[in-house]
Amino acid sequence: MLRTDVVSALAAARSFLLESQEEDGLWRDYDLEPGSSEAWTTACVGCALLPGRGPSIAEPALRRAAETLHELRRPAGWGYNRRTAADADSTAWTLRLLAALGDLRDVPALSLLESFLGPGGAARTFRDPERFGTWSGEHPDVTPLVGLALIAAGAPREVVRRVRSATLAARSPGAGWTAFWWACDAYATARSLELLAASGGVPAAVRREVAAGLALLPEPGSPFETAQLLAIAVRLGAETRATAHRFTRCLLAQRSGDGGWPASPVLLVPDQRDASRASIHADGRRLLSTAIAVSALKSWLKRSAGEASLHRSPEASIVAR
Repeated sequence: MLRTDVVSALAAARSFLLESQEEDGLWRDYDLEPGSSEAWTTACVGCALLPGRGPSIAEPALRRAAETLHELRRPAGWGYNRRTAADADSTAWTLRLLAALGDLRDVPALSLLESFLGPGGAARTFRDPERFGTWSGEHPDVTPLVGLALIAAGAPREVVRRVRSATLAARSPGAGWTAFWWACDAYATARSLELLAASGGVPAAVRREVAAGLALLPEPGSPFETAQLLAIAVRLGAETRATAHRFTRCLLAQRSGDGGWPASPVLLVPDQRDASRASIHADGRRLLSTAIAVSALKSWLKRSAGEASLHRSPEASIVAR
């Protein structure tokens, strides 16, 4: 029954996202001082719409998005929108999408991504500390995204190893990772676990400590946080199966009637000189919350399908064929 509900929710959410694409191929969201986001949210939505296998009804929309993303690129990468400086997060998300679509063209993906890395392998959101202050620090919620984009772009093992080491070093003892750009730390932890899994596996000690903390958490307050917690639970595997089911039900219960999810007021914009001061923002068009929810539910569906096949009897396997 839960799987059926998830499949139905995913179909409705994909329709919501496809109908929200603008004529130029972008998915714009947020209302910050520089305006609406362009490359970042477009890439996040595009990654959520990527098909698992075979053709997809989203293919034309993804191709339109890719065309405009290429037009938005500047020598240093991609920014929040065409009026802002290139940043590591927007660049990494965009390159992940373009690499998944097989559409990198002549983009120097590796050099763009490596330009945001410090000597130890951690990523800065912005390069220029004099101009951007705290925004140019090494941020635990950005480093794993850059690492995942490097893997997608075929980076050498040594480069990925440095980012993996920096990601492990950024974890708080006995806990997860602390976010700089988000009001909840679940995003940083989910992305870090994703990078670790893709670069050699999540160490057992990390798995145990994060799983123990996850089981004690109350119901999350926003769809964005719920989706991140679900992604964490799925990433940790069998030991958090019951927790993953709980967050899946919670995420389904948070849906809006039009197939999307409500906006999540969790994006932080810290002061460039004093990071303890920050404004908080919601995705007014609900695109990021919906895209993140779709990605988390897809990961749960894939994991539950794998678990079901492991427990399927030989007779059931024959019938299924």
